Amino acid sequence: YFAVGPVYIASTSDWKSRILPKWTEFMPRVHAQYPKLLAEMYAFTIAAADIQLKFALSSSYMVSDASTMSTTESWLWIDDYHV
Repeated sequence: YFAVGPVYIASTSDWKSRILPKWTEFMPRVHAQYPKLLAEMYAFTIAAADIQLKFALSSSYMVSDASTMSTTESWLWIDDYHV
């Protein structure tokens, strides 16, 4: 229950007191081992595991290829949106 990716939503107090201190602690070591694009996401996941932070997962925020029309993506929300 720790393997997640953006969007991360948390309260300001959780970010300041719990998540950010651990994330910034792990980031240099993770980047040293894995100096690639997703290093910050892996460091976030390690920080979350370290503080035993469980996530409520939602896949409906994802928007990628419109031709996929996946039910786990937000295309139905976008198609239903009227300005």
